Amino acid sequence: MNTFLASVALVLLLGCGASSDGQDASALEAGPSPAKASLARQVMSSSMARSGKAAALALEPLPRSVEYYDGELRRTLWLSEDTVLEMGPVAADAAIVEEAPESAGTSNDLRGGRTWKVRRGRADAVAAEVARRGHQTSPALHIAGTAEAPFVGLPGGVIVTVPREWSRETVASWASGWGRSVEKVVHAQLGLYLIETGPGLESLELANRMHESGEILAATPNILHFASTR
Repeated sequence: MNTFLASVALVLLLGCGASSDGQDASALEAGPSPAKASLARQVMSSSMARSGKAAALALEPLPRSVEYYDGELRRTLWLSEDTVLEMGPVAADAAIVEEAPESAGTSNDLRGGRTWKVRRGRADAVAAEVARRGHQTSPALHIAGTAEAPFVGLPGGVIVTVPREWSRETVASWASGWGRSVEKVVHAQLGLYLIETGPGLESLELANRMHESGEILAATPNILHFASTR
């Protein structure tokens, strides 16, 4: 939009010309020269084409998606191709992603982490590079199938619902059978517990397996909502 406004401003500048150099009224009424008018049309056409391409990319369906359980409902999230989420305390080195090959990263600090905007199609490669450097990441997961939709992150953890008669010891024993531990008691009377996992798709995949096992009442990944920065 800013590029388009700048183009309009250029058209107005070319069209108005300067009247302080003694030009008469008839010259002003004649409008811009054919060369200036042609240049203005080219600038506007180029600007509109770029804006249209950007808008088309934003609305283009995202090709990859994942599903998770929300109670008995299966919901879908779409993986971003140009955004990486750095979870937890952000890295002190702000250049961490820019140093990743072809990342062209820019960052925004948000509650619970930081978002990195990278070149389209480079999100997986940049996430791998950030993880290799010892920092926790999550894919940005859009709640609808286009890049313009708000996104969420997976900071880690599975929220499970167990039978209310289960004691905390029983829950801990059950989690141990999955090679996990109880990170937090969310609401003991309702049978809600947070089971520890690393951030990212690991938590979603484990939640799906736990839910489908039938051993508990429900399991869903811990989801962190971000305000859109687009």
